[in-house]
Formats: sequence, C-alpha cells, structure tokens
Amino acid sequence: MNKTESAAELIRTEMEGEICYVTLSSPDNLNAMGADMVVALRDACRPVFENTAVKVIVFSGEGRGFCAGGDLVYISQFVGRTEMALDNILNPLHEFLAQLDASDKIIVFAVHGV
Repeated sequence: MNKTESAAELIRTEMEGEICYVTLSSPDNLNAMGADMVVALRDACRPVFENTAVKVIVFSGEGRGFCAGGDLVYISQFVGRTEMALDNILNPLHEFLAQLDASDKIIVFAVHGV
C-alpha cells in the first residue's frame, strides 16, 4: 500500500490497486466534523476524485465510530454568525459533497459505531 496523509493527519488516504481508502482519523472525538476535518476531507479527496486510475473509494472512520456528525462544540460558536458558518464549514462541506455527487467512481461507506 502507498500511504499519504493530509491536513494535520485528520484524513488518511491509501491506494491499493484501483481502490482508494479514505479514513477519517480523529477518533478522540468520534471523527466529528469541524472545519478542519471538513476542509481536510475536501482537500484530500479532490485528487482522488480526479485520479482516473481510482475506480472505487472506500470511506471509513478510525476508532469506535465512523463519524459522530457535526462537531457541536465547534459549530456552537457560529450561532448568529451565518456568514462565518458558511465560510468555515458549510461551503467546504458542500464542495466535498458536490465532488462526491459528480463522481463516476463506486463509493462505499464502511460505517460502524455511531
């Protein structure tokens, strides 16, 4: 396997033949999605989606659970600050989801735990 790591090691990608494994790697908070995680996910996946050698992408989460959802502690700072929330977390998340939606690759989510 060829391993690469992205922003603050929050997202790990590993290639094995035509399969790319993308792992959320913040097990201490159950891989909850704050801005750092969302931006790292978007940025790590962009070259994976563009790589024509990749036919399958498998998403998983390190630790006890796949992903606890939004990091509520992080998100709570944006109450009443819609523009800041959009810039910091919602726009990068939307960009990742648009990449995912537009992809012609087989996408697998290996969900476990919460």
